[in-house]
Amino acid sequence: MGENIISIHHIGSTAILGIYAKPVIDFLIEVKDIHKTDVQSAAMAAIGYERMALRLM
Repeated sequence: MGENIISIHHIGSTAILGIYAKPVIDFLIEVKDIHKTDVQSAAMAAIGYERMALRLM
């Protein structure tokens, strides 16, 4: 995925200092081509991350 990544953003309530936040870290990875992320998404799911891309499209 390395060359496909444009940027990575820490988002959600844990990204805001000083507010109550649920114990979940949300991040957004901007990519050039979302169709090239399937293999990496499967690897991240195997360690507990949940892909939300389909909810954003």
